[in-house]
Amino acid sequence: PIGTLVDTVHYGMSEKYTVALGGDSVDRRAARAGDYLYFNGDARRTAQGAWGIVRVLPQADPAVLPLPDNPAPGGLWSRPGGSAPPLVQTPSNPCPAGAPVHSFAVSAIDLTSTRSLFVDSSRAAAVKAGTIKPEPLVLHVAAGECVKVHLTNTRGVPASFSVGKLDRNPDSSGVDVGYGPENNAAPNGGTRDYVFFADTDRVGSATISDLAGDNSHDSQKLGLYGAVVVAPAAATFSSDIGARVDVHVPAGTASDGTVVPRRDYRDFSVLLADDDPQMSQDFMPYPTNAVLGRTNVNYDVAPPGDSTSTYGTGGTDPATPVLWSYVGDPVVVHEIVAPGSEQGHVLSLGGFDAPRDPLVPGSEYTANQEIGPGESFDAWISGSAGGWSHSTGDFWYGDLRRPFTQVGAWGLQRVLPVPSSCASIPVGSPACLVTTAPSSVSSASPSPSG
Repeated sequence: PIGTLVDTVHYGMSEKYTVALGGDSVDRRAARAGDYLYFNGDARRTAQGAWGIVRVLPQADPAVLPLPDNPAPGGLWSRPGGSAPPLVQTPSNPCPAGAPVHSFAVSAIDLTSTRSLFVDSSRAAAVKAGTIKPEPLVLHVAAGECVKVHLTNTRGVPASFSVGKLDRNPDSSGVDVGYGPENNAAPNGGTRDYVFFADTDRVGSATISDLAGDNSHDSQKLGLYGAVVVAPAAATFSSDIGARVDVHVPAGTASDGTVVPRRDYRDFSVLLADDDPQMSQDFMPYPTNAVLGRTNVNYDVAPPGDSTSTYGTGGTDPATPVLWSYVGDPVVVHEIVAPGSEQGHVLSLGGFDAPRDPLVPGSEYTANQEIGPGESFDAWISGSAGGWSHSTGDFWYGDLRRPFTQVGAWGLQRVLPVPSSCASIPVGSPACLVTTAPSSVSSASPSPSG
């Protein structure tokens, strides 16, 4: 099987898709019984009741006839009793024996009355004190790792840690659904462990969200979201937490015996969030083009406006992320619309293109990609930093839906000339990916799996 894995289907009016869940020889994960949530990604639609349950039975049930080539499990299933979800002290482990463990300690905090977030627990006090600028939580792991998250909930309402795409058991789904077990961390200091298996880098980027009951939509709109990014096996990182990191993939041997050289690349995560329930709705009176509610990129906005001088910031960078690299650096930008958002967005890298799917041979290139709430797109910039022309300078990125551009949903990509030696890099510039500067600029970007 090829192709980047998805857990969100993007479609509009009169479109339809058929989702075929695994179960045959190409399925990479073991089938696990339990109740699983499906829902409309637009927060207001979920709140209106656009959700349901996928129930995978552990035993036979007279109401469900077995498939001819898949006999029903033994025994007879009976509906669990009780009104409250069963408590789980230690979540079960979906990881194979011997998988290396990558652990994180995460806190759910209220920074202000209008900003909540997930944060590395060791940095929570500094974020609250204002000495560390808050940004969406982005965790970096390598394929084949067992990911363990210890969540501490300092908020006054329940919180959960739900991650898409990663393999997990129902007791680490991050949502109380159906007959499933309790997945929330209690308020005011409650803790909860979650265990995931990052079985393949075909996951790319996976969204993190808080699905802890009735407060989930408000909490996500306040900022309780993030991403887990899965790099190739054995990769190491300049930091395993952050929206801007360097990834180092050691040399290895492919299945056919060929030597795969070391690979290094810049890894950026751009999370766009909105709170506009009526943009493009067809009702009378027609809504104006003014954006309602909050819109931000990694919790910040660039200068608003729509004139020839809006984007020429001079010596002052916008508050939104500046994506630094040297020309020729392999670069991936994980474009994500945050869970809890209401609108679809067309994210652009300012003319730099990327394959629709870097894992599909011959994939077409696109400079603009529409994604909806909870959806992600992993843009491996074609030609590496600076594009096919190997250009240096500042380049725009942002939302091409004009009303959102006008309120500051944009930022800058900064491509610098390659330094003659790493020792000459001034303080504040990005570090070299390798110990010596490259002798030439590569014209192709690596795919996640090689």
